[in-house]
Amino acid sequence: MPVSPRLLPIPEPVISVIALEPVYNILMSMSLLGRADHTSGLDEWVSQATLQLDREVLERHELLFQWIWLDALTNAVPRGATTEDFSAYLHALATQDAVVFRDTLFRWNIHSPHERVSFDSAPIPSVDPAVLLADYDAFVHFLVESFNEVKGTVPRAIHDLFNEPDRLQNMLVTHLEHVWDTVVAKEWQRVRPRLQTTVAAFQQVPLKGLTMLEAMQVVTDRDLRFAFRMDALLQYRRVRFIPQLHSGPYIIWFGDNEELRIGFPARKPNTYTYTDRRFDQTTLANRYKALADETRLGILWALRDVGELSTQDVIDRFRLDKSAASRHLRQLVATSLIEERREVGATKVYQLNPRAIDEIVRMLNALR
Repeated sequence: MPVSPRLLPIPEPVISVIALEPVYNILMSMSLLGRADHTSGLDEWVSQATLQLDREVLERHELLFQWIWLDALTNAVPRGATTEDFSAYLHALATQDAVVFRDTLFRWNIHSPHERVSFDSAPIPSVDPAVLLADYDAFVHFLVESFNEVKGTVPRAIHDLFNEPDRLQNMLVTHLEHVWDTVVAKEWQRVRPRLQTTVAAFQQVPLKGLTMLEAMQVVTDRDLRFAFRMDALLQYRRVRFIPQLHSGPYIIWFGDNEELRIGFPARKPNTYTYTDRRFDQTTLANRYKALADETRLGILWALRDVGELSTQDVIDRFRLDKSAASRHLRQLVATSLIEERREVGATKVYQLNPRAIDEIVRMLNALR
């Protein structure tokens, strides 16, 4: 029987919003704590702040943020006054009915917009949340089948926590408050003015009439086609872009059923010209960090010599395990030093991005 082609809708213009979104921004920063060891290129604050948290707090942080995702945390209260101030957000979490609070988090976890639009995720099947709450094995099976989680790594502790709404609510609110008071509140006051400057600059960029992918290209300065499942992505008619300073060169996305939200590296819009020698320092700093590693430099030289390499080629050529190869390639893609495409079977293939290389050369020449 012949296979029917998958039909995609014709891209239509979307409503694009640039906003500070304080609570979403803060939660993105919190989600990065403890990740610097396996995600290279993050802002130095992530490592420094992680060191200020004791081991027990870090273990609890890993449990909560690994298994209660940004989709759930950002949709736990309606967007509005309670997402403009972190203390108001914590109060809104703490004063909800515990069962309603648990059900909201659980629903957004198992129907994660992040996973729904991610290229590497399968379509999320319909499921009765009560069945997953009642049966740990069914919960694990759902995560393995839907979100590519590895069986055996899903802790029973998180399933138990979802089955104890009062304890879940108390632990999450207390933990978020502690992390906020200990390492994030002071940092937020430091970075907020710079983020507001980025918002103001991008609000002057004409985005009206652009499709989702066109708006993403303009705001993030990256071709993100290969990060998303187009059939899911193109169902969104609204996108909210939120500048972020701690995620290094990486894009973070989450959302609800109506709006996709994208955290992008805070930078200047591409309105400068090379003749006036003004460059976006954040973009260049992220690229220099990516270059400050012999393996990543080796990958760039190899791409110059052979043109293209697959992930497996990189693993074989540099004798890396899959995790290390993916970490290096993610950073090079995130900084636009290399470009990614997918061949049949979802094989990823990489090549140099001459435009990014030229920008670095021009920046160095401008220092003469």
